[in-house]
Amino acid sequence: MFGGELPLQVQLLAAQQMGLLAQQQDPTFLAQQQDLTFLAQQQQQLQLQQLLLLQQQQQEQLQQQQLQQLQAQMQPRPRTGSKSSAAGSKSAAAAKKKLKNCPALSQETIQAIGEELAAHGGRLPMGKLCGKFEGVRRGQLEGVFELSQIGEHGQVEVRLNGMEKVGVMMYR
Repeated sequence: MFGGELPLQVQLLAAQQMGLLAQQQDPTFLAQQQDLTFLAQQQQQLQLQQLLLLQQQQQEQLQQQQLQQLQAQMQPRPRTGSKSSAAGSKSAAAAKKKLKNCPALSQETIQAIGEELAAHGGRLPMGKLCGKFEGVRRGQLEGVFELSQIGEHGQVEVRLNGMEKVGVMMYR
């Protein structure tokens, strides 16, 4: 059909392929290709390291914010709402006397209790908390955390400051 001659396009394509083959076998070309590959890999590794560093910085910032929030919640809040009746002043005096008889909690204990409360949604029953932290008394927690009576039988809920009073499930 072509009389033994290849069309010009086929000849050009064959010449290009042969040129590429010759170029690929050239040691200089191979070294350049390896250098380019190495540089591309180095660039990818650098980008990955930068991404990991950025993620680590973001995680550290988040942890710092969470720690600050926990410390803010653990700050003692001033007590309000004193009763004016004689019975109220007697119970307030009894509570103060009870508080005086209890040694103050260490900062480590306060922080550990705060972390335990945070791990359980910011609130726990007093009995559950005192079971985990032996020797801790209600008087030591008053003024550091929020306490409120819940349930029908005088159960007490211990909350991080600022947490809404909802009542926690009592553990049996």
